[in-house]
Amino acid sequence: MYGMSPSGGWWCYPKKWKSNTAICITGMSLIVLWIWKVSAEKEWRYRQPSRWIPSSMWCKQLKETKS
Repeated sequence: MYGMSPSGGWWCYPKKWKSNTAICITGMSLIVLWIWKVSAEKEWRYRQPSRWIPSSMWCKQLKETKS
């Protein structure tokens, strides 16, 4: 609590902040892409959608029924 101040506290300008930020963004992006891929592979619709939905662009089930 005492280390926080409007001027930045103890770590107001950490070394290598740009590379640390890039590493974190890259790691989070890879995790999100992996979750997206797994989710798209497991997606299954028991009823055909009555209107266009964004997941119809990557859903394998809907692509197979259109062919």
